[in-house]
Amino acid sequence: MANNVVVWLYASDGTTYVDVTSYVTAFSCSRGKSRALDYYEPGTCNIMFNNYSRVFDPTNTSSPLYGYVKPKQRVYATINGNSIFSGWIDDWSFTYDVSGEASASLVASELSTLFANQFFLKDRTFPAELSGARISRVLNLDEVAWPGGSTIDAGTQMLDKALVVLGTNVLDYLRQVEVSEQGQLYVEGQDNLYFDDNSVGASTVGGFPTFADDGSGYYYEALDVSYTTQLLYNNIQVNAWDGIANRVATTPTSSALFSPISLSVDGVLYTNGDKLHNLASYISSKYSQPEYRFNSITVNMFALDLSQQSVLRSRTPLNGFAQVIFTPNGVGSAITRYVRIIGITHDVTAGSHLVTFNLESLKTPNLVIDDNEFGKLDNYALGL
Repeated sequence: MANNVVVWLYASDGTTYVDVTSYVTAFSCSRGKSRALDYYEPGTCNIMFNNYSRVFDPTNTSSPLYGYVKPKQRVYATINGNSIFSGWIDDWSFTYDVSGEASASLVASELSTLFANQFFLKDRTFPAELSGARISRVLNLDEVAWPGGSTIDAGTQMLDKALVVLGTNVLDYLRQVEVSEQGQLYVEGQDNLYFDDNSVGASTVGGFPTFADDGSGYYYEALDVSYTTQLLYNNIQVNAWDGIANRVATTPTSSALFSPISLSVDGVLYTNGDKLHNLASYISSKYSQPEYRFNSITVNMFALDLSQQSVLRSRTPLNGFAQVIFTPNGVGSAITRYVRIIGITHDVTAGSHLVTFNLESLKTPNLVIDDNEFGKLDNYALGL
């Protein structure tokens, strides 16, 4: 298939691989999340292949791919040399019809899906430590054995000394650390696990990409906009891991205007009352008002030359930042929003390559000292 998609299948040894690009007829992958309050989910990938010659038939012992077409083996894909998916194959399916047409397709999941199937194999007592150290401690356990690389921020929140009991799900526990820090845990690139702590904020220094409909940035094909109460919460209860300590923060003006709307945040890994209240207040400050939100933006990569495509991919990682400029139907003044990229979807066929970025509004980013946009006092929350 055209569009510079390259796909490799790996053998059981995890090192021997074969290039199957010439058989690809359709490709799609999705990583990240769709809402700011969701967790990052393991990415998924769907690939369809031409199978007229039964080359993907796992029973065809004369096929050059014999032994590669199995579940739970690795698949890796790039576009223009940039890694866009790496994971484990969950399922293969095969379609034949009487006209002689035949196809094979696979469904694969990103490596972070491993965490969902891993459990603490004995009781473990963790010391009081920053959230980044706790993440690293979990990743280094024998029963976890993360197979990729990792970049873990130190963290800003001190977590309690605590017992984690046998049978606790690893993914659930990592998410407790994530919510306690109000950070972001996700996979980017070729099997690299990132933990961005709460100190990570947008900065205009060095610039980040602008998507614009007025010719001043990357042209986009579609923009999904809403003015919604979907992320409106004005009564926040934060509950500690011990099942006892909790704190509530309310926004009275929001409650009076829109009625009380509650959100419960559970499993926070510290019990200090002041810290719990700070967390509740921080969340309340972000979500106490309805939001005119840019949900997602879709770019037709065929509208960009190869150099532009490469630059755009390098500047739009998960948890990266961007600016969107929108003038509805060219009427009135432009609407400008700064956003965080929280999800990326590629849909590729022989004649099309669409990339959709899911977005989170940066209405309350952390203050960045001396930054022209994000260093203004009285405009933003100062962080957790």
